[in-house]
Amino acid sequence: MPAIRSTGADNITGKYLTKASTAIALNSVLTMDSTTGHLQPAVTASTNIKGIARQLVASTDADYATARPTIIDVPAPNDLYEIDCNTTITQAMCGDDFDLASATVLDNSQAGTVKHCQIVSIKQPTYTSAALPSIAIVRFNPVVLFQTSAT
Repeated sequence: MPAIRSTGADNITGKYLTKASTAIALNSVLTMDSTTGHLQPAVTASTNIKGIARQLVASTDADYATARPTIIDVPAPNDLYEIDCNTTITQAMCGDDFDLASATVLDNSQAGTVKHCQIVSIKQPTYTSAALPSIAIVRFNPVVLFQTSAT
């Protein structure tokens, strides 16, 4: 499960362009490309989270090879999101900060260095997956939200 809003009001904007020829999954965490300044999926080292994709960008889109405006949800510091984790969450992890493993998965296997998200609570998944065993309710770290540097 990518980042799904759990609390807080949607803060929808369409003012950012996507990086040309870059697929973006629905509800994935987005950052800015350091060369173009356009949106792209976040990675472990991303330090400038811009928002959550509310629009799919697929390689089959007619305008895939062009930079185009896309709809994103910009989280406020106290908004909560549900996101898959790459290992099982324990109650002891609540309150700790972790990095993203990808634009759609939280890496809760080790202490974070960038510290994208703080785990607030645990949600019982309605599905069984050995690859993604837990769902966390997280708050994005204000330090990595809205930075001016691109990654």
